[in-house]
Amino acid sequence: MPMAGWLIGLPAKILIVGIGNPGRRDDAVGLYVVNAINRDLGRQPVGEEVAFRGGEVQAGDGVGTVFVQQLGPEIVDVVKDYDLVIFVDAHTGAYEEEIREVEVVPAYDVSAFSHHLEPSAVLALSGMLYGHVPRGIALSVRGYDFDFGPNLSDATKKLADRAIERIRTFIR
Repeated sequence: MPMAGWLIGLPAKILIVGIGNPGRRDDAVGLYVVNAINRDLGRQPVGEEVAFRGGEVQAGDGVGTVFVQQLGPEIVDVVKDYDLVIFVDAHTGAYEEEIREVEVVPAYDVSAFSHHLEPSAVLALSGMLYGHVPRGIALSVRGYDFDFGPNLSDATKKLADRAIERIRTFIR
């Protein structure tokens, strides 16, 4: 469900959170998107050493970017400072849409895996810990090849470019 328009007239701080494994082809779609936005903003792309370490925020001009392999509790310290957080990840065909865009509703549910959170839990924790819940959007891009390797498949790259255009509308 697109949310275009709700930020009109407001000075918004936007954070793009790319999620995935840079060594598993289409699972690196979050890194691909973050690096495209970084180039748009005249910033250096996230390099391989940072991509595998993750979590380094590039900020300025009201737009921040960060790439992580998975969402952990430490990301809450970053999202608390933003008005809108766009989570970008790959999906394996679990959704009908090739690019799925949904509003993230803050909700905290105890996970069996303490090192991994859903975007909804990240936003809920931000509210619980810092009293600020940013708006959230999950952009999930269809991946086709999750084998070992450094490059996106052609099909996912085309979809990722469409997702980047969508993010640019929020930034503008």
